Amino acid sequence: MIEIEGDFGSTQTLHSLPVRSSDDAVKVRRVRRNILNNTRLRGDGAIVMEDSGNILPPAVLEAHARLQVPENHRKAYKRHLRDQRRAAQEISAEQSYEMRSAFGKGETIVNAETGKTYQT
Repeated sequence: MIEIEGDFGSTQTLHSLPVRSSDDAVKVRRVRRNILNNTRLRGDGAIVMEDSGNILPPAVLEAHARLQVPENHRKAYKRHLRDQRRAAQEISAEQSYEMRSAFGKGETIVNAETGKTYQT
C-alpha cells in the first residue's frame, strides 16, 4: 500500500496487487519507491510526476508497480489523452500561414493520416 499526498492535505491510497511469480519483487519495490518519492496527487485525482507534471499511465501502476489504479486517476488519464489528441488536430495560426505560403490562398489541403481537410 502506498499513500500519495496532494494539495490541501488530500491523499490517495494505492492498494497492492499480488506480485506474480514472473515479476521480480526487487524491481516492483524499486518502482513503488520511485512512485512514492517522486509523485504527487493533482486536484482532479491524477497521480503526476513531481518534476515534470506528467500523468503516470495506469498501465505502469498496474504492470510495473503492481498497484491498483483508482478510478479517478483512470478518468484523469483518459481526459489527458483526449485533450492531447484534440490539441494535435487543431491548426495553429503559424501552420495556417505556412500552408498558405506553400500552396497558395484558397487551396484545399487534406491530412493524409486523418483525412481532415483544411482551407488555406
